Amino acid sequence: MGTRIIDPQPLIFDHAAQFFTVTDPNLAELVDLWSKKGLVRQWHGQIGELEAGGHFVPFPPSPPRYVGVNGMRPLAESILSETSMVNVVRPCWVSTLEPYNGKWYLSEKGKPCGHFDAIVIAHNGKCANRLLASSGLPLIARQMKRLHLSSIWALLAAFDDPLPMISIESAIPFEGAFVKGVDSLSWMANNTAKLSGLQSKGPQCWTFFSTAAFGKQNKVPQESVPSTTAEKVKEAMLEGVEIALGLQRTHLKDILQSITVMIADYLQSGGTCPDEFAVGLHNEFQPVKGHDIGQFPGLDSEGQINKACDIQLTM
Repeated sequence: MGTRIIDPQPLIFDHAAQFFTVTDPNLAELVDLWSKKGLVRQWHGQIGELEAGGHFVPFPPSPPRYVGVNGMRPLAESILSETSMVNVVRPCWVSTLEPYNGKWYLSEKGKPCGHFDAIVIAHNGKCANRLLASSGLPLIARQMKRLHLSSIWALLAAFDDPLPMISIESAIPFEGAFVKGVDSLSWMANNTAKLSGLQSKGPQCWTFFSTAAFGKQNKVPQESVPSTTAEKVKEAMLEGVEIALGLQRTHLKDILQSITVMIADYLQSGGTCPDEFAVGLHNEFQPVKGHDIGQFPGLDSEGQINKACDIQLTM
């Protein structure tokens, strides 16, 4: 979960998770509690698929989509603040993990970082592989090497005027769309409408995600993005937005107020796993179907609602 706030206006952008859905009954109870506390709400705006040229097909309203009231990051911070079970330590770089007597012993360049009952590795493939090399779990280590990360560019753009949608066939302007048929673009979302619940006055803040292929073609270190690459990516992605909306080229530059580009690594495909502790122990991962930046179970366009959605990892 990531939210960027640019002062002084402020301009607010969700630049990681855009929304979430709920299928598990236990999680549904928790989300209901978050809703009562004012941490999350349903995103009622139009979401669907957008094809190049402005053809938009909305998703049905079910299952509900949820967003953080003030962005996704404040939700994560609120969850963290309400528990005594989590202690965030930073900066901390874990370079080695070793099993001993039923515990995991972590260290940073020989300096002990503590021992724990369980560990969760949420890192890119190379670092995860390095940590798992001494884990004593060769099957899981082997499976980790098969995971492919996609470098995805995120373009955060504020526009003085609403994006023109004269070619969009839906009577109601969409607020989020998975983009098809555009090389540089896979997702676009109107943060201003999403977070305020209405089309408020002032700049419109949009988040645009590139395709995985575009990210691979323009991959650079996340820590140091060359200005020339950032400018190239900005131009290509804005052009992709114009193609998706069916606008004339350079139209968006006239209403562009502020812009930021960043690159991050994401898992290429998402899915659901019915056996949470068996992944990697016996069978190989199988390909999954989904959008370029991940699949949201249960989200299909109205034209596809009767088609089976094969998004599970075969165990």
